[in-house]
Amino acid sequence: MKTYRVEELAAAADVKVDTVRFYQARGLLPAPRRVNRSAVYTDEHLARIRKIRRYQTQGLSLAVIRKVLDNESRSTVGALLDAVADESGACTLTRAEVAKRSGVPEALLAAVEGAGLLRPMLKAWLDDNLPGMVERMVRAEIERVSRGRG
Repeated sequence: MKTYRVEELAAAADVKVDTVRFYQARGLLPAPRRVNRSAVYTDEHLARIRKIRRYQTQGLSLAVIRKVLDNESRSTVGALLDAVADESGACTLTRAEVAKRSGVPEALLAAVEGAGLLRPMLKAWLDDNLPGMVERMVRAEIERVSRGRG
């Protein structure tokens, strides 16, 4: 098993040393093994950092990532996240696609959605944008009617 100093680990993971330490402080990354006075990291630390970064690119918060990593031994969680954060580059999947690729029933995915751990992209976009769109549409209609174009 390959070992790394913190600087080497950060370089291998393409992050800054401060990021490694931040992940440790947040409980996302286990503490390194100590050899004499040196901190020694392993490939497991590197894989964990890469997994954290991959999940972040999929829009998961660090709090959610920590919960997921803490429960990773549960096979459905790992399968679900592997499907959602597939390294093939697909950023969004339908619930049916996630179910098919992960082997997790759609009903369970709906429950995960309800718990706020998985958020459909369209729903997320609408939640973020619809109120402003509706307000702009109403204002435009009021303006149109007030000008006598109704």
